[in-house]
Amino acid sequence: MSWGPLHQPSSAAEPNDGSALRQAREVFLAGNQLPARWTGRQRFVVLDTEFGLGHRFLATWQAWQQDARRCDQLWYLAITPTPPQREGLALAHAGSPLQGLAAELSERWPPLTPDLHPIDVDAGRVHLLLALGDVAQVLPELVARVDAFFLNGSAPLAGTFWDRYRLRSLARLAADGATLAATGLDDRSRDGLTATGFVVEAATGAPETLENDAACQITIARHCPRFSSSAPPGRQPMADSPRQRVAVLGAGLAGAAVARALAAQGLAVQVFDRQPGCAGETSGNAGGLFHGIVHGQDGTHARWLRAAATHTERLLRPLVAAQQVTGSVAGLWRGEQTLKPEAMAAMIARLGLPEAYVSVQRDALPDGRPAWVYPGGGWVAPPSLCAHWLDAPGITRTYNLSLASR
Repeated sequence: MSWGPLHQPSSAAEPNDGSALRQAREVFLAGNQLPARWTGRQRFVVLDTEFGLGHRFLATWQAWQQDARRCDQLWYLAITPTPPQREGLALAHAGSPLQGLAAELSERWPPLTPDLHPIDVDAGRVHLLLALGDVAQVLPELVARVDAFFLNGSAPLAGTFWDRYRLRSLARLAADGATLAATGLDDRSRDGLTATGFVVEAATGAPETLENDAACQITIARHCPRFSSSAPPGRQPMADSPRQRVAVLGAGLAGAAVARALAAQGLAVQVFDRQPGCAGETSGNAGGLFHGIVHGQDGTHARWLRAAATHTERLLRPLVAAQQVTGSVAGLWRGEQTLKPEAMAAMIARLGLPEAYVSVQRDALPDGRPAWVYPGGGWVAPPSLCAHWLDAPGITRTYNLSLASR
């Protein structure tokens, strides 16, 4: 996914930290009956239509942490056209009661490329999926089964923005029994909710602890459509129980990555390989490079590679720093064959790519050619990485076993 260059951060004042956290707890969490509704679940999915400075995410994460009956996996999908820089995010939560959680989030904060960024925190049990773009562009492209909606109707373009057409995107994403809590919706938007299958259960003023202005008018709704069509087989939600089992053939990079991802989703994974250990064939190289890419057309393939590069950096940087995996994430230079530095810089600006992702270095190579500089690039030893991934909980390994089809 990619939605074009990002907007500059909004100049509109954000609520102070205490007010924003109270609103998150008293409006969005309470309005969606959380944490009670995720009790005993394998996974629970929240969609926040305006991430802002992350107060609602941090409050939800804290509530999940403190709940002994919490779901196994918390998924938090968040959209923002004006994401904060890493330094701004940390500064916004300095002195906050949730400063520790904010610090962990800041540490994993991505370069602000216009993409969909997965950020795992809390030992991989809380998943933030951050979409950097406008709600109108992002919502139609999301595929999810959302249990709770945090709807910000007081953002710019509200009023006419949440019309029936755009609210249909929420209905398409809603899981059975999904709930919604919103601020700042007008009567027209509430009528739109009703027309798209939501039942408005409350439309009240703000709690006494919050300012009673138009932006704090509260709407609570539940998705109860008269008719529900079956989802395509590929989009059927995974059952909460019993635990499903899956076999993975091959213990190289591809097999190890798949096994790790499936185990993180709560599946029991059995890996088979004909070699005596992992990475015994084509993944047995001493080192492999990873880095981003810049392409003038920024097509699907280029965007996919960019997303893969930023995600790889997030995965490997802490592992290399802790010496759990052999490698380095100290940046990578890639020589340019044809373009001049001015043309390279112009392409970066046109695509809206930040310096934290890529920049240009003049006269980088011995022959005077420039280079693309990827701060999140580096190298890793595939055998070391495969061994680490396959050592994850939920994965069992069987080596020296050849399998043949009949």
